[in-house]
Amino acid sequence: MNLSNLNPSPAVRKLNPALFGVTPVPQQTVAAERVGALPDPGAERDLQRACEHELHRRGVWYLHLSTRAREKCGCPDLLFPHPATGQFCAVELKAKTGRPSDAQKRALADIERNGGRVAVVRSYGEFMALLENAKSEALT
Repeated sequence: MNLSNLNPSPAVRKLNPALFGVTPVPQQTVAAERVGALPDPGAERDLQRACEHELHRRGVWYLHLSTRAREKCGCPDLLFPHPATGQFCAVELKAKTGRPSDAQKRALADIERNGGRVAVVRSYGEFMALLENAKSEALT
């Protein structure tokens, strides 16, 4: 039996195009220089998207909980190992005027007390500085 005879949906073909005799189309990526040159996003969700893109581009595993997750209360926006040191990082992303809630402050303090690196990041430039800086100092 040949897999191409199954006539899978385009979504299934996209998952593993080599199985279906389709030449994969390279994913469009944004050059690091271009992303770094973007103005800092004003909306937190845009900052979230840009930071996640950078982690993905570097091949860094990260966790971002859905807003529906029961554990979300106080949980930082991004959790990941620092690419240079492997140290656990917890980043709370905020718009220019946003402030961490009391639950978020407590979570960040608990993580820092247990040896993690914590930061409240308000711009893409600050996030890039966190990734480039291998020191374990807190940026909050």
